[in-house]
Amino acid sequence: MPQLRLLHVLLCLSAAVITLLLGALRSFAPAATVDLPPTMLWIFIGFAGVAILTGAMLRTGIPVLEGVDEAGWVAANRTKCVGVWAVLEGGVGLCALALFLGANPWIAGGLAAGGLGFLASQSPGTLAGH
Repeated sequence: MPQLRLLHVLLCLSAAVITLLLGALRSFAPAATVDLPPTMLWIFIGFAGVAILTGAMLRTGIPVLEGVDEAGWVAANRTKCVGVWAVLEGGVGLCALALFLGANPWIAGGLAAGGLGFLASQSPGTLAGH
């Protein structure tokens, strides 16, 4: 479980740093020399929302730690936990990319913050205990 906790913390920090970095870079220089159509930005935001919802759906496939030892649960569900975290981090990354390319900061930033909060709340202990 300590390895999963360390991996979870690092994934949360990397998603937060990417979001903050791309959000800060947006204010210094234009992201693209050509204006992107607003539809493209909404596609990024839509895929990010779908990724966050997919992470929530994948989370339901992780069984509760009951009646088995912790090492056995970790061995059986390590890949599922990492998969949930990776999908959630990808959704946050897509929000950060949309924010960098000029999407509405309230919508893209809000979805990124929500996805990051959901990612942070899905620690190995939470996944084991539901």
